[in-house]
Amino acid sequence: MPRYISLVHTTGHIRLFSSALALWALGGGALAPLDGQERPRPAPPVVADSGPSEAWNAPVAHAIAARAIEARAHVYADTSLRAFEATAQGHVYFLAGFQGEREVVRADQIALDVRWQAPNRALQTIVGRRHEIRLPTNIRYHIDHLSLVLDNFGDRIQLGDGDEVWNVLHPAAPGAPEFYDYRLADSLEIRIRDRAVRVFELELRPRDAADPGAVGSMFVDRESGAIARLRVTFTAAAYRDPDLVRIVLDLRSALWEGRYWLPAEQDLEITRGAVNIKGVADRKVTLGELAKRLVSNVNVALPNGFTPGLEATAYHTPARPVYANGSNVAEVEVDIETGAVTLLDYRVAHDCGTLINPMLVDGQIVGGVVHGIGNALFERMVYDTDSGQPVTTNFGDYLLPTATEIPPIRLEHMESPSPANPLGVKGAGEGGTIPGIACIVSAIEDALQPLGVKLNEYPLSPERLLQLIDEKRSAK
Repeated sequence: MPRYISLVHTTGHIRLFSSALALWALGGGALAPLDGQERPRPAPPVVADSGPSEAWNAPVAHAIAARAIEARAHVYADTSLRAFEATAQGHVYFLAGFQGEREVVRADQIALDVRWQAPNRALQTIVGRRHEIRLPTNIRYHIDHLSLVLDNFGDRIQLGDGDEVWNVLHPAAPGAPEFYDYRLADSLEIRIRDRAVRVFELELRPRDAADPGAVGSMFVDRESGAIARLRVTFTAAAYRDPDLVRIVLDLRSALWEGRYWLPAEQDLEITRGAVNIKGVADRKVTLGELAKRLVSNVNVALPNGFTPGLEATAYHTPARPVYANGSNVAEVEVDIETGAVTLLDYRVAHDCGTLINPMLVDGQIVGGVVHGIGNALFERMVYDTDSGQPVTTNFGDYLLPTATEIPPIRLEHMESPSPANPLGVKGAGEGGTIPGIACIVSAIEDALQPLGVKLNEYPLSPERLLQLIDEKRSAK
């Protein structure tokens, strides 16, 4: 039996009447009046540069939410707002699951003419539309599923002409902090069109799960407080259609001329839990009834083609392994009287394909470099020559690098996505460890070039370096 899922994807291409016009768009943002002069506006709350937090409703999370609310409210209060128009194109796919496989039942393509004059005063006209029915169906949908979301829904969110989701408080509307919990999930870079934007990912949920509300994340621009992306689903109480299982809404804005946040892309996924038989409207089975039939009955025959349970697991195996590329450069200073090595500077140019979370990749590479420093200068296993027992049995004998031995480590990322997997990713963790040893040993040998010292071993302790230096001096 089929389970219908609607996937709506709309991409907006913004075209301005005049480059001097002030604009409003999803999530708010910096605005310029017609005369090109900045008008005084209240300074946003200062948000400390903080790492991810595990606590709901921590002060830093509420400070970020307050900044987003203020930036969004300022858009509505700004008297210099003027109209803009946009053209948008999108695709709507209806998928049905048959025995674990998804089939396209119906595909629609639309073109929209969007005209915006002021908050809550927008006009959208479908100027082009075509559809293709692949399988017999009587699927219908609401017109606003084919629309470009403007005004960020206002302070209340509704979908499906209000027949599917109605009257949900926007997470960045006035009064939202009393209704929603917030948590700072991450501080990261996201790529929007042709640029990377530093944002806070702020998770959100209603304080009372029984209330109609949004659940998900909003990505707040660190510089302006604007909402660069909003990805949410809704609580069960928010759905007015009893057959709805879940709606996932993903709204992505982009910077226009480096200042204006305008709607760029949106995805809407609608999952319905009831399965209808075409032509027999009163015959349907709910998702719960299907689960009961597939899970709870013991020693009862299942319908042909079905397996027990509703779980599914899938694995992706790439066609071939992929490897990171990179180059390490170290600047060292060697005291020829003591054999001590000081790392002055360290640089890494690295390509691990698509960076999903740059902050985590930075940590992996820096950690790998520190491992390489330890291998090159400190870490050595020593065994008793008679018994073969290890004599480096604690961290007083087996040395590790500490913060005082680590130089400034500067990273330069290059992104050339791998064609071998859907994400375009490569390895990352070994980018500092493997080349680090050879890089440091080569830099030490280069520093000792006037003495003619050649190195073909590691780790290089001060005692061992001094021994090699003395051997060269004695030979002369």
